[in-house]
Amino acid sequence: LSVLESEAKVRQLMLEQPGEIFVCAINGPEQLVVGGSEAAVERFAERCTQLRVKNKRLQVPCAFHTPLLADTQSPLKSALAKRKIHPPRR
Repeated sequence: LSVLESEAKVRQLMLEQPGEIFVCAINGPEQLVVGGSEAAVERFAERCTQLRVKNKRLQVPCAFHTPLLADTQSPLKSALAKRKIHPPRR
């Protein structure tokens, strides 16, 4: 969810949903991307709209840059460890 508001204000709003919404990116002084589960992001968007904080749902397949993807790291690292990696050919 892209949110057009200061980081301080967004983090303040996040306190209403502790452990459910995470800052994924800070793209500017008043433009952040937050993520979480689909339901949590929907609730956060609704709350932003109630407070007249501009927001836009981003079309992404998963909650990138959040702890929700932590479970994917170990299997990925294991799979990569089994591969022999070579420098690119010129």
